[in-house]
Order: sequence, then structure tokens, then C-alpha cells
Amino acid sequence: MLEAVGVREKLDAVMATLAPLFARVEPRRNARAYVEGLMSDTPRKNCWQLAEHAGHSTPDRMQWLLERARWDAFAAMDAVGKFTVEQLADDGLTVAVWRESVSVDS
Repeated sequence: MLEAVGVREKLDAVMATLAPLFARVEPRRNARAYVEGLMSDTPRKNCWQLAEHAGHSTPDRMQWLLERARWDAFAAMDAVGKFTVEQLADDGLTVAVWRESVSVDS
């Protein structure tokens, strides 16, 4: 049970780091529900199953988050990478964070 509390605290902290990337509270809530679904033991991780895990009657909110919500995915990757390094460094562990990025020539 203590481990579950620690995971919840870390999830709270990383989601607080990501919160400024969303202009509204609804996408922040849906993003958290999405991440919680990915972390769950749900056997298939698609929008329907993640929506059901979150208590939604349809996958609309999850699909909206992934397809139409306005947020910076690269800023999210940076924030999660920094958070991971900081958290593991506190434990004396070493970590490498790989960030795949795309460059677009004008």
C-alpha cells in the first residue's frame, strides 16, 4: 500500500508539472485519466478501454485529447524527461532520457 501512495504522489507531481501546458482544466483532467489508464492493468490500451477505466461512457474525451486538444507535446516530453531525471537523481540512480524529435525544414 505504501508503494501505491508513492506512485500517486509522483503522478500528482508530474501532472502538476504538465498542468501549465493545458489552457483549460478539462484537458488536464483527461490527460491525467489517460495516464492513469496507461498505468492500469487494463489489458488493451485504446481509447475505449482507457475511457471505461476513467468512468467515461464513450471514448470521446480521450479521442478529443489525442486529436484536437491544444497542448505542446514536445514541451510535455521535455517536462517528463526533466522530472524523471530529477526524481531518479534524488534516489541516487542514473537515467538516460531519449527524446525523439522531428525537425521540419521550411
